[in-house]
Amino acid sequence: MNFLQDTNIDFLGKRRIAFLISGTLILIGVISLIIKGGPNYGIDFTGGSLVQVHVEKPISISKVRGALSSIGLAGAE
Repeated sequence: MNFLQDTNIDFLGKRRIAFLISGTLILIGVISLIIKGGPNYGIDFTGGSLVQVHVEKPISISKVRGALSSIGLAGAE
């Protein structure tokens, strides 16, 4: 079963168009990275330490953040 018959696509003749499209997309990506201030790394790529604390009673997030900021860890998530 032959779906495409007499296929003759000039890929090398269309290479300049492909280069132009590829270059434009790469340029758009680089400009986007510059405007947004670089890649947005998640917690997986930023490094750090994970500390899990178990408490018997529920505690508010604001108290935890206040305690962390008092010991110099205000940016902890």
